[in-house]
Amino acid sequence: MNFLERIPTRWLLTGAALACLALWAAPSVAQTSGDPVVGKRLFEDTGNESGMQQLGSCTNCHTAQDRRNRIATGSNLQTPIFTAVTFERAMTRFGTAISGNLGGSMGQFNQLSSEQIGNIAAYLADTPKTSVAELAFTASAIN
Repeated sequence: MNFLERIPTRWLLTGAALACLALWAAPSVAQTSGDPVVGKRLFEDTGNESGMQQLGSCTNCHTAQDRRNRIATGSNLQTPIFTAVTFERAMTRFGTAISGNLGGSMGQFNQLSSEQIGNIAAYLADTPKTSVAELAFTASAIN
């Protein structure tokens, strides 16, 4: 029995997937930002904005805020509304979601260019610089 025969198939497939992800994400690592305005349009109307009408839109399943929370913390539950998300983290998580779900609904987005993915990541990372406490106000504060 040689070395590869002793490694579980699941481990080999996981390693191969991670290697592919690293190669796929390598060009985007050099990118330090995308265009959040273009990213917002892509997020809201992916098919038309990308020129690939067969693609669904991100908003079919997600809101920008739940994606920001998921990217920042790995959970949609009990996370701050304005969780800080860096562009690099958004790129990594978004790329992982696409490459880790090629047979699922996120896999369709592997047709997007690295620039388009960067623009969506920039939109997700473009979190307002405020906090929940700063947004709290009383009813008497209106008019």
